[in-house]
Amino acid sequence: KILKEKYSGVEVRLNHDKICTEKLVSLVKAADYFIFCSKSAAHQAYFCIKNINKNIIYPNGKGSSSILRSIQDNI
Repeated sequence: KILKEKYSGVEVRLNHDKICTEKLVSLVKAADYFIFCSKSAAHQAYFCIKNINKNIIYPNGKGSSSILRSIQDNI
């Protein structure tokens, strides 16, 4: 909601897949920016996406504040 208010026209899609799925790969390919919360990740999904999208953003923390901060710092 905060990103949509701050940046008009932005589209945010969430995905919580813990393995490499077609939906996850499709989202990564379509994204201008992809946020990967590696601090809270306990899965192998990263290995299937790391070479698809070169604009992967890694937040410094686990919470929504650090996710928002990392997006704003990279856009």
